Amino acid sequence: MMPTAEMLWETSEADDALSSRFRFSGASAAADWLVAALRATHGVEVTNVDRLVISAGNMIAFLASDVGELVVKCSAIEALHPHLAAVGRLLVWLDDHDLPVSAPLLATSGEPQVLHEHLSIGVQRLHAGVLLDADDTVQARAAGEVLARLHQSMAAYDGAAAFPPARPGALGQPARTPRALVETWTERPAQDPRLEPVTRRLAAVVAALPDDEPRAQLVHDDIRSANLLWAGDAVSAILDFEETHRGHAMGEVAHSSVFLATRYHAWGPPTPQARSAFLAGYLDVAQPSDAERAWLEALMLAAALEAAAGSQGEESWTANAVSLLRP
Repeated sequence: MMPTAEMLWETSEADDALSSRFRFSGASAAADWLVAALRATHGVEVTNVDRLVISAGNMIAFLASDVGELVVKCSAIEALHPHLAAVGRLLVWLDDHDLPVSAPLLATSGEPQVLHEHLSIGVQRLHAGVLLDADDTVQARAAGEVLARLHQSMAAYDGAAAFPPARPGALGQPARTPRALVETWTERPAQDPRLEPVTRRLAAVVAALPDDEPRAQLVHDDIRSANLLWAGDAVSAILDFEETHRGHAMGEVAHSSVFLATRYHAWGPPTPQARSAFLAGYLDVAQPSDAERAWLEALMLAAALEAAAGSQGEESWTANAVSLLRP
């Protein structure tokens, strides 16, 4: 088998990445390994490996098998393997609770994520759908609604307290609290004069925030167009739970409201109308308290300022931050 191999977002050569990161001499060797690995771990017979996509320490394979079309994610980052195993168990639980997730195909051992030789393997069925059109207000609202449902379920997950960190070396390091995050952007001078009113508004909101910070819970941490599939008239699948960690729901809503439209090769904010639809969908389902809504405004302003600062003067991100001042 000779599948195509490509980089998801990096400019590296795919063959070099296969060799240096995954110990494969090329795409054909990787395909042969996948055939043997899935036969050994899942009892699945692979009939064709169509393509390989590489993202950092992950190799994602799209293939055909005797049980249908599959997506296989292989991680070479050993420090992340316990986290990925926890993600697999979470996905099984969310699927059992009727969330639109891509649940893993269980291995013959009964585990959702298994280690085979040097790689951690997760196998999922290929879901129908296209990436969410975040500028479509109907789809944006549905994204907000499904995020609210996801937060409600993840808050009830009994494995949350022991969930391993999403990044190597994160264990034991204090996370940036919501208050520290928003105060960072009240103290940093605006690089663009048009952002000064946004900074002043953030300072006023922060001054009125309640003493108690939002309650910590599991969050997905990367809800955006690149990770949401749309089919028919609904979100058909929430993808890529690899960043899942204990965070804050309002922080994730704020971040997603700013980055909802982003994809790997298309990086821009949603329209104000789509952002409003996304927030309306979330708020109608989640029904947050007044205190949580106050935190949401502060976190949205901070996220928008951070995006504008990181865009190196890109007009759309500055305009996005300024648009938050409009009623």
